[in-house]
Amino acid sequence: MERVTYPSEVVQGAMAGQFERVVLDLDGDADAAALFKPEAIPVAVILDAAGNELARKVGFVPADDYAVWLNSIRQK
Repeated sequence: MERVTYPSEVVQGAMAGQFERVVLDLDGDADAAALFKPEAIPVAVILDAAGNELARKVGFVPADDYAVWLNSIRQK
């Protein structure tokens, strides 16, 4: 995800102005791991401004599919 999905232009375009990416070390941060309860890594969790979970995607996602997912969240 770090090398393929997130740097892609299609994902960057889908994120622009709508999403902010934050990377957490769930292996090194027990509080974050307890808060997000990942089933596997990588995991992407979309939160609203109040911190409520809107969506979750587990595992590797190709750039085009990830952008479609982000755009579907944006439309909700």
